[in-house]
Amino acid sequence: MSQDYRLMNEFIEAVGEFKMKTQRISNLSAVFRRLRYQAYQRHIRLQILPKSTLNKNNTSFFNHKVNKIFWRIDWTFHGTDVIYTNHKVPEYQKLNSVVRNYFTTEFHDDEVKEKMKFYVSAGIKGVIFLMKTPYGKYYELDAEDTISYSLRYKTILEYPEILVVLSIHKDAFSDLLYVENSTFNNNKSKTM
Repeated sequence: MSQDYRLMNEFIEAVGEFKMKTQRISNLSAVFRRLRYQAYQRHIRLQILPKSTLNKNNTSFFNHKVNKIFWRIDWTFHGTDVIYTNHKVPEYQKLNSVVRNYFTTEFHDDEVKEKMKFYVSAGIKGVIFLMKTPYGKYYELDAEDTISYSLRYKTILEYPEILVVLSIHKDAFSDLLYVENSTFNNNKSKTM
C-alpha cells in the first residue's frame, strides 16, 4: 500500500515537472518572465500559471536596479483561521525577522489575540515553518535562514505559502513532508 502511495506521488511529481518544462513562457507577462528567470538563476523552481487567480494575487517581482527578488509571502497559522500576507519581502531577509511581529500580542486585535495565544506563548522557537509544494506536500524551512536560501532547490507555485505549526504538532505532518529529489540540481551540497 505504501509502495503504491509513493509511486503515485512520484508520478504526480513527474507530471508536474513535465508541465513546468512545457509551459509556454510566451503566455506570461514580461514581469513574470523576468521573475521566473531570476528565480531560476537562484536555483528556485518557480511555476507561474498564466491567467489564474493566484497570478492576480501574486505581487512578487524582481527589481533589476538592486538585483533582488521581492516576494509576496502568505503565512497561515495551523489550527486557526488566521492568515497574514507580506508584500515586497526582500529575498535577503531572514524568515524569523519577517514573521516576528505575528508573535507579539501588540500586533493583534482582541479577536485574533485569542486565536494566536498559543503561538504568542510558544514564540518563534516553538514553531516550525512548512512551505506548501505544488504536489500537496510541505517543505520544512529553517527560521534562521534567509528567504533566498530557504527557497533554494524548491518548487514554488506563484509565491511562497508558509504554514506555521506549533512544534508539538510536527508529528501530524510527518507524512506530508516532502523528501527532496535531486533532479533539479545534482550538484546540491548536503552540508545543511
